[in-house]
Amino acid sequence: MSDEPATVLGALQFLAAEGFAVSFSLGPDGFRCGACGTAHVLESVEVVRVFRFEGPSDPEEEAVVYAARCPFCEAGGTLVSSFGPGADPELADRLVLLETRFEGR
Repeated sequence: MSDEPATVLGALQFLAAEGFAVSFSLGPDGFRCGACGTAHVLESVEVVRVFRFEGPSDPEEEAVVYAARCPFCEAGGTLVSSFGPGADPELADRLVLLETRFEGR
């Protein structure tokens, strides 16, 4: 039996209990911290955990939850995004970079 969360909500609750309670966003100006409001280049963001969720029958239900730390204020937070065919094509390359930063550990 796995201790991994089975849903996006479960992952967010799990990570909040671990101190990742701030919401992050990803946009044209970079990775924005919900605590201090600062936008950062992705190369400076520390990715701590990644959870992927795939819908049992619908590729549109694919989602990923990133747990990260702000390089400026060191707040722990989460970023939730779709991936696969339902992902925003403009953000897809940036999400791949986040994934690479985690896998490179």
